Amino acid sequence: MSEKMVQVKTPKDLAAVLNMDEKTVRGILRKITVEQPGSGGRWNLTNLTTEEWIAKFAEKRTRKTVTAEIK
Repeated sequence: MSEKMVQVKTPKDLAAVLNMDEKTVRGILRKITVEQPGSGGRWNLTNLTTEEWIAKFAEKRTRKTVTAEIK
């Protein structure tokens, strides 16, 4: 049974879907997007589907794992 994903329109919507803080979502959006709203402007996230946004955030949020070795 597949549930239909809600179309995200704002960073607040995306934060709710990703279970993240809205401020963190906006920070990542600034890093992964070319065009950004100016001071007081609004984000319009309707150009990608929710699944595409989730994939972009998964790429950005992946952390490198380092194994420490003792000499």
